Amino acid sequence: MPDLIIADILTPHIDGIAVCRRLKTDLVTSHIPVILLDLRESTDYQAAALVAGADDYLTNPLNLLTLKARVLNLLESRRQSRARLPSGIPLQPRSLALNQTDARFLQRTIEVIERNLSDFEFDVDAWRAKWQ
Repeated sequence: MPDLIIADILTPHIDGIAVCRRLKTDLVTSHIPVILLDLRESTDYQAAALVAGADDYLTNPLNLLTLKARVLNLLESRRQSRARLPSGIPLQPRSLALNQTDARFLQRTIEVIERNLSDFEFDVDAWRAKWQ
């Protein structure tokens, strides 16, 4: 699982906005930060990218120092979010989630774990089977 995805808006088979939308609506990948790159300076594409869930959007001329800084900022922000997770107290998924997909994922995960807490046979494979 990648820590971050950088994609171009213009790709041969599927555009970057569609890729971003798929990633951000999938419970398994919704937490991954996405930076979209575009050769054009179109505010329409920028708005579409952000609506699709992109964490950042860069246009030409692409400055590698700016890209590096934004990558580092996104990774640090995710690290800080993970560090803020409370330990030993009940989780409130809505307060931890960055978006609705994350909230649904957290809520479903907590429900499955709570239902199977006393099952000593419950493991990752059993969790996957119940998740489907």
